[in-house]
Amino acid sequence: MHLTQLATQLHVRGAIVDPEPVGQTLRRLLTDPVDLAADVEEWLSIRGPKLPPAVSHLVGQTFRIAPDRTEVRALLGEVGESARTARTRCRKLGLPPPAGWLRVARAVHAALCLQRAPATPLLEAAMRLGYSDHSALSHQLLRLFGVRTEIVRRNLGWEWMLDAWLVRWSTCVAAPRGRGHPGV
Repeated sequence: MHLTQLATQLHVRGAIVDPEPVGQTLRRLLTDPVDLAADVEEWLSIRGPKLPPAVSHLVGQTFRIAPDRTEVRALLGEVGESARTARTRCRKLGLPPPAGWLRVARAVHAALCLQRAPATPLLEAAMRLGYSDHSALSHQLLRLFGVRTEIVRRNLGWEWMLDAWLVRWSTCVAAPRGRGHPGV
């Protein structure tokens, strides 16, 4: 009981018990978060940049409903935010625009699905996730995270991908926009 209380205080997301196969347990825990949106908000508060509540809420809502949306205006309307206000808030904080957050949220959801079922053919997964084909999904992951689908399948979790995207985005902001820009 003491370990459970300690784990709760430390915000431990999962624990491995002796008889459980480690690989399967880690795959389950790291690829099927209970509340990805809340996890992303918490992770950003630790990693930075520190987001004001309105922007944190917008990012969280984006991750919450991204798998079902492809248009940023529809998403923003659903969360009660005007496109102009959302873009301005993000720009003032030096953050990616709402469209960038939507693209990365969809890609993170897709990546977690690929990690959860690594044997699923890429075309099948892409079609189920709303991409036009396997190439569209593959290019999206490469453009945003700088890695190919086989790397995404092999490395569990989403934090490393979101970190890579933020680093790539901040690096490219100073550079002129071009082919190598990570999906903003």
